[in-house]
Amino acid sequence: MGLRCIGLLLAAIGLFAARWTQLDMANIAVGYLYFVCLGAAFPFIADALRAGRISAPAVFAISAIAFLVLPALYAPGTCRVSLVIVGWDAALSAYSYCIETSRAPRPGTKLFVRVEDCLFFLFVNPVLVYVRRGSKARPAGFEAKGSAHISKGLLSLVLAMAVISPASRLFESYVTRSASSLHAASLAGAQTLAAIASIAVLRFAVEYSMQSGLAELQIGMMRQLGHDIPERFKQPLLATDPLDFWRRWNLYVGEWIQRYVFWPFALELGKYRNSLRSLRGKAIALLVAFATSGLLHDGVLYLEDAHSHYRGSIVFVIAAGLVMVWHVAKRQRTPVPAGSLGPIVTREVSRAAFWCSTLALFLWWNK
Repeated sequence: MGLRCIGLLLAAIGLFAARWTQLDMANIAVGYLYFVCLGAAFPFIADALRAGRISAPAVFAISAIAFLVLPALYAPGTCRVSLVIVGWDAALSAYSYCIETSRAPRPGTKLFVRVEDCLFFLFVNPVLVYVRRGSKARPAGFEAKGSAHISKGLLSLVLAMAVISPASRLFESYVTRSASSLHAASLAGAQTLAAIASIAVLRFAVEYSMQSGLAELQIGMMRQLGHDIPERFKQPLLATDPLDFWRRWNLYVGEWIQRYVFWPFALELGKYRNSLRSLRGKAIALLVAFATSGLLHDGVLYLEDAHSHYRGSIVFVIAAGLVMVWHVAKRQRTPVPAGSLGPIVTREVSRAAFWCSTLALFLWWNK
């Protein structure tokens, strides 16, 4: 089942990418064949890491160069974008696979089974951390919850592409025409802020609908294959502060950053200074983790279009600052009498300030 499912799913992804980016199927097929052949080598790389013949940074460099840099350099035209998008997930997954399997004793399973497991994790399972990849819960076949996820994902994608995105473009066009006309004064003051806020909300709605819709499709397809995997988004629209938001938003990438950047850096920092439990030590580790996420996003965008990008790094550094500001403010909150309206007012003001700052950052990043 495994390799056949991999082939069918990769073919489906290739057909969708070809339709979406107007690629010829030959380049798509060659690119994905390259990825599959490359992925088959990572069980051997994991063995080398377990034996101490290669280091973890070297594994990351191999993953990034093989799955991202080489396709960006040699893939023709618009095919580069499709391969870099797939390669982004594959590079992070390959690193996680090598790190986690190298920490366990050498498995006694056959090499073919190990290669099949590696390829399934890299190119079918959307989870990026190997130990969080879920489990095989049932034979492949129709599954009601999986179908519900797929339906929800399709509805979200259709809503984003057919309703929210056109509405966003029309509204932005209207605001632009109004601002450039002789009646630009009508958009002054509060109306200008309302127009900007509306644009930010619509753009964020498009982004969230697209990402959450794709995540629902992936989860639903995995359930049809008999695998239960964790959710990628945990209702981020209900977040009340920056830390709560990042605990809900894109958990696949967030868990990868936390496991392979935040905690290793924090533990290493604690060796040289007793700061692991201090606010300063956590703040430094948090800043490094968010900056790394920003650099990864900007790096992928650069590989896609060969233009320099820096806004993502700045946005993630500011986001780390917002997390720390809210955390400090919560620690310094004074007790209030029971039944007082103060906590409710404070919570709602905090929520409003958080969402205003988040939407402003998102709008600037996608300017």
